[in-house]
Amino acid sequence: MTPDAARRYGLAARRALPVPERQAASRRLCVRLAATPWFRDAQCIAVYVAQYDEPQLEALIALAREHGKRHHEFLSRARDLVCAPVTAFDAQLRRVGMGGGYYDRWFSQRLHRYGVRRIGIAFDCQRVEDIEAQSWDVSLHGVVTETHVYKGL
Repeated sequence: MTPDAARRYGLAARRALPVPERQAASRRLCVRLAATPWFRDAQCIAVYVAQYDEPQLEALIALAREHGKRHHEFLSRARDLVCAPVTAFDAQLRRVGMGGGYYDRWFSQRLHRYGVRRIGIAFDCQRVEDIEAQSWDVSLHGVVTETHVYKGL
């Protein structure tokens, strides 16, 4: 599937989720991520500020506080776990965002060389069979949804 087709599919699938279902799924994926070694081993977690119908991470921030972890908005300070929004993803953990290449550029310039765990955040309905890789794509270490933890790298 082309990145543009995957993006269209993922956005439509995410938008089709009723708001109460999307909110409940967001809470479940935060709990699921908090149970991973990625979260347990992290000292500082970078989170995104959800836009539109992206998974909300307020529950993850609360869990981070409970466990004595620091958290920051995505662009600030040092971090060892980065949660990035995903528009669509596949079994090889290729992600598609909104199309500007922002996260891939940021990952390759800063995080790729520091061993930071890059975790995509999505709903189950955003998974597609296969996304054509682009030369600038930066791999994820995993994707967390409300029902699964997909591990790579």
